[in-house]
Amino acid sequence: MAWYERLTQFLVDNNYTRGSVDNTLFIKKDNDELFIAQIYVDDIVFGSTNNTKVQQFVDVMSHEFEMSLVGELSYFLGLQIRYQSDPKESHLSSVKRIIRYMNETSSYGIWYSFDTNASLVGFSDADWVGNCDDRKSTSGGSSLGTT
Repeated sequence: MAWYERLTQFLVDNNYTRGSVDNTLFIKKDNDELFIAQIYVDDIVFGSTNNTKVQQFVDVMSHEFEMSLVGELSYFLGLQIRYQSDPKESHLSSVKRIIRYMNETSSYGIWYSFDTNASLVGFSDADWVGNCDDRKSTSGGSSLGTT
């Protein structure tokens, strides 16, 4: 069984709910506490409203899977994550701008007309610690319309 399927089954067996819209999002609610785990390619980003739950997750996952921790999240999907503990008004302004942009462009897309493109071919690749200099994972993708 591939690691993603094994990880998914492990989380579901341990009472995590799989996201209905995003199947790579797992949520566990325990009274007023919330734990979220997001899987992206070969990485897991996780957090909780309870630091003890985070440490328990790390302990269980380290025992069940071969994994390494890289510390506090500073980049995700190419975006730098900063100022979580002491945000300024300018940070809030920037977040609002991003949300407005996403809201206003959510209907944008690429139209593939059937009469001009008979098929759509997609390629994707992920490389675990492929960069020899900084040991970061790299990934990419492309699509091609053909007739």
